[in-house]
Amino acid sequence: MDDFDPPSATGYTKHVRTPYRDPVVALCFLQNQWGRNPTTSDPIFERFKKAEDGHKMRSEYVRRCLMRSCRTGKILKRAWGVDLMVRVEWDNASPRISETPDGRFNSDARHMQEIVDAHKPGIIVVLGSVAQKGILAVKHNATVLAGPHPCARAIATMEPLKEIGKKLRDGGVMNMPKFDGGTQWP
Repeated sequence: MDDFDPPSATGYTKHVRTPYRDPVVALCFLQNQWGRNPTTSDPIFERFKKAEDGHKMRSEYVRRCLMRSCRTGKILKRAWGVDLMVRVEWDNASPRISETPDGRFNSDARHMQEIVDAHKPGIIVVLGSVAQKGILAVKHNATVLAGPHPCARAIATMEPLKEIGKKLRDGGVMNMPKFDGGTQWP
């Protein structure tokens, strides 16, 4: 992984294939994706389900969507930097896709369990209350870091997100207590 050049600060990733690590160090769950016409993504996700390495392909797809131009991705790039974002595996607590950016679905524990089982991360980052509630129903041995959804409107999100990024970079997260659902972020 040392010879990997991360994309530029603009987040342009059209021709960048990020390295896949085994074991996965960190897996980040957001709430759900959105798109103007979510049905166009359905065949893509179906193809991922059938592929042997579909969880890797799905993570790469979610990462590319974040890196392009969505508000969540822009905020995470400012908080964590592109170099960290490309080294984290990504997914959503719900596999459903909303038609609007403010669409919100309940977490899908079965989906989250499948993703965690496939990636076997040492660290799980859950951003937002949907992902936080979902991870409580998932069996794992990972350290969990919980924070606000990057686009949460009720609170200042940048400082908690920067703190999570710092913990991921420092690698000191293995000494953190497991997330028990006590402090929920919006």
